[in-house]
Amino acid sequence: MKKTVLATMLLMVSVQWSPAATTKGEHPACVSEEALDEFTQPIVSNNEESSNYILSRTCIITRSGLKISVLKRSWTISKIMVYLRDWAPVMWTSNENIQE
Repeated sequence: MKKTVLATMLLMVSVQWSPAATTKGEHPACVSEEALDEFTQPIVSNNEESSNYILSRTCIITRSGLKISVLKRSWTISKIMVYLRDWAPVMWTSNENIQE
């Protein structure tokens, strides 16, 4: 019985933390859904100064191949966990940035 419970727990941990997707790259990922909205608005209105400010504070432009897990998906954006060396920040990005 103990072996079955231990095996089940190990399986749950390995499934929970294994990245199932990667980033395509060249898309923004931000620390919140609101920050992602704020980042895309200056791009649409061609306000480079504003988008550079937001990029230096709350968003990054992803590179391709970053390992991620999708935590929550909506129609156009997703909440993801990005697996870096010793850090796994939760961020928001467009669904176009996710390769499964």
